[in-house]
Amino acid sequence: MNRFAGTALLVLTILLGAVTTASAARDFWNPASSDSSQQFPLLPPPLDGNVQRDDTPNDPGYDRAEPDDEDGATTTNIYDERFDLFGFPSSHTALTLYREGPNALKKQISGFNAAGAWKISRGSPEVAIAVLDTGIKWDREGIRLQVRLNRNELPQPQTAGGSSCAYDCNGDGAFNVADYNDDPRISHTAGPHGSAQIDAEDLITVFSDGTDSDANGYVDDIAGWDFFDNDNNPYDASSYFAASGHGSGRMTEVLERGEAFATVEWPLYGAHNVDNALAAIAAARHAGVPVPVAAAALREFKGIKRRMELRGEIAGIRVFDDFAHHPTAIATTIDGLRRRAGSARIVAVLEPRSNTMKMGVHRETLAASLSGADEVWLYTPEDLGWDAAAAMAPLGARVHCSASVDALAAQLVAGSRAGDQLLIMSNGGFGGLHDKVLAGLAAQAKGAA
Repeated sequence: MNRFAGTALLVLTILLGAVTTASAARDFWNPASSDSSQQFPLLPPPLDGNVQRDDTPNDPGYDRAEPDDEDGATTTNIYDERFDLFGFPSSHTALTLYREGPNALKKQISGFNAAGAWKISRGSPEVAIAVLDTGIKWDREGIRLQVRLNRNELPQPQTAGGSSCAYDCNGDGAFNVADYNDDPRISHTAGPHGSAQIDAEDLITVFSDGTDSDANGYVDDIAGWDFFDNDNNPYDASSYFAASGHGSGRMTEVLERGEAFATVEWPLYGAHNVDNALAAIAAARHAGVPVPVAAAALREFKGIKRRMELRGEIAGIRVFDDFAHHPTAIATTIDGLRRRAGSARIVAVLEPRSNTMKMGVHRETLAASLSGADEVWLYTPEDLGWDAAAAMAPLGARVHCSASVDALAAQLVAGSRAGDQLLIMSNGGFGGLHDKVLAGLAAQAKGAA
């Protein structure tokens, strides 16, 4: 319950445009309310009157862990919570309060104020980069000179002698904090989190005068806006150790994306493998390994067992094994295979083996997670504690259930054809199904020869 105590998640927009007036319709361009403020309601949903909750995306699968899910198919499982998509207290953590900072003793927000930021920035050409995270450390060198400054809220820089000069004072073709290096009004220690060189926080501290000079609704938005604390300093003030610095790292990554460092070519499938590869490259880079070197090393990596592991291919039919065993992982795994297999027929085979699966915790989201497959087979042993046929009904005729591993293997073999991608998912051995299917396919191919 206290895992997130003291955490302040926010949305940073590097430059804000004018506030857009919304109409009564509720869609992407017209939110239900124009109120962009962070919400700390006293009452639980749906009595909280939270305007940001009213503006969650019009998507039935948006967040089934909240009581306002569009199709009413909610879940009480905290692990189905989408902490990254909204900005109001979770119905599952209603008693969790901030213990420190400007929001002390207020209800903790599950995510950043994404709804509020969306209302401000949607479609605005003046938003250069938006970072959804805990803020940034202004002194990070990869960020310091790249932060876009709002000249409409800043005076022109001065030379060392106090004379005014153009915004690009040093003539390097860019307007950034370096143009204030010789400005006698500025000190690198002006900001509360001082660094060895002048950074955006120093400008915020010195030049904030309490006026909205560009009349965009944000007072002194010199280098962005903190949508969580509703102030003009999006400094990373998170006291949650695991979150601190996230925004700075992501900002640095964003600023580097304009340059292609290397290409990784490998036979691995799936978004999980891509995420793991990027994390490995980032970690190696932090340790001093150049990105091209890390990419070259990854080309030699053959993968690990049970992550889109190709167990065999017979007669043009591929059999994969994956550890996916809850809806989020299942959907991601199928999506990864689809991206690689294209229009080939994907046959998803799932063993609901984990305790939460057997108890039916995920039954409301299971069908949607399997919807990317062309055909679905669900193993339904006698100890399965829920009605699988009812839960899988949204998939219609493409879903099949089997209570026997041997019968399931025989049915898969009989129904498979060249080009099929058989994706077998379980966090266990699935009764040796992979080997049974491969043996059956081999016998079938031999008999046809």
